[in-house]
Amino acid sequence: MKSGKGDVNIWLDCGAKSVDKGAQRIPETIASEFKDFKPTSSTAMVLQEGGSGARVLGSGVEADDNDPGTADVIIFQRGQRIFIACTHGETIRVSAQELMTKLVQCVITP
Repeated sequence: MKSGKGDVNIWLDCGAKSVDKGAQRIPETIASEFKDFKPTSSTAMVLQEGGSGARVLGSGVEADDNDPGTADVIIFQRGQRIFIACTHGETIRVSAQELMTKLVQCVITP
């Protein structure tokens, strides 16, 4: 999703069966947008519509130009599905982080 507030990518992680497994798969899942992801912090999340989630911040490089950057990633579960949302950049815009959080919170269980 692209907006004036920033860009947010969301992937369905078909290989993960839990938020913890999804967190382990972040580097390969987001590699098309952000490479060499190395987590620097992680916090659990409570989602408004139920389900579990985790927010992971990390460093790496942007896939398009290999510039060093930071990625903010949310792994969350809706029903039996695991999703990974990400915003990233050389610097992360607070507005993009807020947009990502709102998008994740409003996802309805499929």
